[in-house]
Amino acid sequence: MHGAHPEFPAKEEHGTGHILVLYDGSPGTDGAVEHALALARQVPARLFVLAVAPTGATPSTRTSLTDDLIAFARLGRRLGVEVDGSCLDEAAHDVVEQVIASHGIDRVVLPGTDSASKSPIADLLRDLGQDCPVPIVFSADPVEGAAS
Repeated sequence: MHGAHPEFPAKEEHGTGHILVLYDGSPGTDGAVEHALALARQVPARLFVLAVAPTGATPSTRTSLTDDLIAFARLGRRLGVEVDGSCLDEAAHDVVEQVIASHGIDRVVLPGTDSASKSPIADLLRDLGQDCPVPIVFSADPVEGAAS
């Protein structure tokens, strides 16, 4: 494992869970963010949304992802969930592992396999699903105690 990525400084906050969800603007990853918010509210936990721009994305796509991160933070605030996030220009498994380590992530929410296969970051989601250092929750799994 390399040192912490400069965009993801280590957090010193302890006492609650820390959930990571990957997002690329596709419907499957949008559902994963919704699932992660519900889970974070129930546990309780902080949520880190890692937005990943698809290969060859235009500047407007990156802007849209950044706008979505802001919207997720606002929604989280209304739900009583602390949401932080960052946007990457490319998907890299080692960077995701750095985020997991530097933020003390204790679980990752991924879209269900049907949704993940349609995502522009499908390869990263598949790799993470096969080799993740923390437990994975799939967005198709029910969130116990969460209101529908």
